[in-house]
Amino acid sequence: MSTIVKDVNENNVIMYAPESPECLFLDYGIGKLINGQAVIKLDPNLSKNILINEDHPLKVFIQLEGDSNGVFVKNKSTKGFTVKELQGGRSNVPFSWSIVATRADEVFYKERCEARVSVNSRRFPFAPTPLKITTNEAQQFVSKKNANMSEKNSSKKYYKKLKIK
Repeated sequence: MSTIVKDVNENNVIMYAPESPECLFLDYGIGKLINGQAVIKLDPNLSKNILINEDHPLKVFIQLEGDSNGVFVKNKSTKGFTVKELQGGRSNVPFSWSIVATRADEVFYKERCEARVSVNSRRFPFAPTPLKITTNEAQQFVSKKNANMSEKNSSKKYYKKLKIK
């Protein structure tokens, strides 16, 4: 599944997400404890598009890849999180991490400056009803699609003759 979101420069970029009962974004990476601590910074384009608060906490999963006293996570925010070794440990151990966060709501503006807000924090929202289309509209759509496919195929043959890809 993919969706389009705005990056920090307001350009459209694609984000991918697994199917789930909520609208969630994931990210993952690697880190390393240095003297028992690591600060992980999230990508600003992800940070801009996630909602972190008391009702929608950042979920962080750590997989240690070496011996230590274990770890815990603190200072979770849209910007990142801190991984700290238990019992005041001072290990220098690599780890893998993954996060799950709720997609932030967006405001969409219509032609007459009317705003529509997406609400992404619902679980199992109702699906839209099927599009109502007349038989005539369906036939027109199929005819147009077939014409476009035919045009594409003849273009490919033309470019093949010219040996242009």
